[in-house]
Amino acid sequence: MVFVELQFCIFHKYFPTRMFYERPTDYERFKIKVAGALARWQGVELLLQQFFVAAIASPDWRWSSAAYNAVITFRGRLDMIHEILQWRLPSEALFKEWKTLKQKLIDHSALRNKLVHWTFVGTFNEITSDPAVYVVRPFQDARKGQSGKRITETDLEQMEADFAILQGTLTEFQNRVRPQLALPGTPS
Repeated sequence: MVFVELQFCIFHKYFPTRMFYERPTDYERFKIKVAGALARWQGVELLLQQFFVAAIASPDWRWSSAAYNAVITFRGRLDMIHEILQWRLPSEALFKEWKTLKQKLIDHSALRNKLVHWTFVGTFNEITSDPAVYVVRPFQDARKGQSGKRITETDLEQMEADFAILQGTLTEFQNRVRPQLALPGTPS
């Protein structure tokens, strides 16, 4: 116990942070929720890379990983996987299931993009007058139909949960399909 307390004291001497001493502000709490949702999304992206590597069936996983990461956009990566799976999946039913999953990935990617590209704004809740933090479209975004849209803390909690469900769905699909993607004489 003394060792743990000593580590804590040393850590805070060299890396002081007020979060350990005071309750986080609304803005800090909001940023933590954004980070949680993005961390879940990173799990989805990692699973897709692993799935690509399995689907491409390269003799050296580094080659397929390098190819995957050379494509920068999420949509481009999904399209690569889609094209490979058209040839590699053994049944039309599995390919149809993949197309449904791909659409979910596209839809959820749009939510992820809002977290990354929209703007954090502090304001007051219209009903309670309490401080509130939102993510809103960029101020220079003049597209029609975009005004008034925002992401709240509740939305962030839902996004994190949705990303976790998507991660589970992708894992389950990958686990079912991966043995069927193995080339003869290679481990799955």
